[in-house]
Amino acid sequence: LAETHPMVEGAMTESVDTPMGADEGPEACNDPDVTSFKEHMWDRFEFIWNRRSQPSRKMLEGFMTCMRERAQLERHYARGLQQGAEKLMQSAGAIDAPLALEAVVSNMRHRAEQSEELADELEQDVAGTVEEMLRQHAEVSRRLHADGNRLMRHWQDSRRSYEAASARYAQACGQAVQEAQECRTCAVLQPIEWKRLAERTVTASRQAVTAERDFQKGLHRINVSTELQEKQMSHVLGAMQDMEEKRSLCFKDAVMKIAVFDTSWLRNVQYDLDSVVQALEGSNEAEELQEFIRQNRSQAPYPSQQPLRSHWELKGELSESAPSTQELKTVVSSSTEEIRPLLQNLLSRRGVDEKTLAKIRSSLNSTEPGLEGVSSGAVSRAAFSLALQAELQAVSSAAAAA
Repeated sequence: LAETHPMVEGAMTESVDTPMGADEGPEACNDPDVTSFKEHMWDRFEFIWNRRSQPSRKMLEGFMTCMRERAQLERHYARGLQQGAEKLMQSAGAIDAPLALEAVVSNMRHRAEQSEELADELEQDVAGTVEEMLRQHAEVSRRLHADGNRLMRHWQDSRRSYEAASARYAQACGQAVQEAQECRTCAVLQPIEWKRLAERTVTASRQAVTAERDFQKGLHRINVSTELQEKQMSHVLGAMQDMEEKRSLCFKDAVMKIAVFDTSWLRNVQYDLDSVVQALEGSNEAEELQEFIRQNRSQAPYPSQQPLRSHWELKGELSESAPSTQELKTVVSSSTEEIRPLLQNLLSRRGVDEKTLAKIRSSLNSTEPGLEGVSSGAVSRAAFSLALQAELQAVSSAAAAA
């Protein structure tokens, strides 16, 4: 058999490692509660391959695909939370965001970060580990399948040949014994009849001898095949069992990692929720509203009901309440004189420091009420326009004179 199929030994030494439990001693092997492929399923290689090895590989591949899809869902969820938090902050508009809103937005952003982290852990530590294990087992599984099929085919062929030789040997020997008994019984008959029986007995004996030789060859072949089967097939089945145990441990570790990651995610969520609750308990919406009112309270007197008056009384009151044009002109003129040196520096490229520019911008944009209800920003803008006009006229006059 070794000469007929020399690839068996080489293929086995290349593809099969020592199975798990091979060095544990006779006590582990003799334990009646411990079962193994090589001892209890030694003749069911195809059944093991089709009902255990392949289904477990497909299950792990499906598990890996599911974890990658879940990681993508976690990332999509994180992006949605980030976008929702940004929209929520934009909806607050120009008002100062209350503490409760800031707590909610912070919670959403933290949840998005945690979902991103969970997605990375699922894709790298769970799906990546299973994928690497399957990649390492792929080539070994292919060789184990080829070697196992080859060994089972050799052993089955040897067994069929042995059974056929055994049947022929038993039949030939039985026929020879029967012919010999008939020949001995019919010895008293006529010589011609006895000679015919004797020739049949010799022919049956020769056939029995040939069948015995074929039986001895088949017996030797089945014994050699059985020895090879016990030696090499035990390695194949041991390696398959070892691979299945490693797949089971890898799957268990992956599920445990998922439990750890989910627990960490839940704890972070609980921590963020506790922070939100503490922020809400420490906030005072009524006090925030009162602070807003104090900062933006109106300077005008509260309106009151007006009595019935004559037209001359109303005319005198309106003339008294009208703003003084002379006072406004005086204020604008004073502001113009202050701004003209700054404009001269700007137009002559000598420059003005940032602090002075910031002060000018602030005065131009001011909405605070000023003299007789006219805002200080309006006064500053009027003075700036007059100063700019005067400077431009001065520059034009100087250019014309030159």
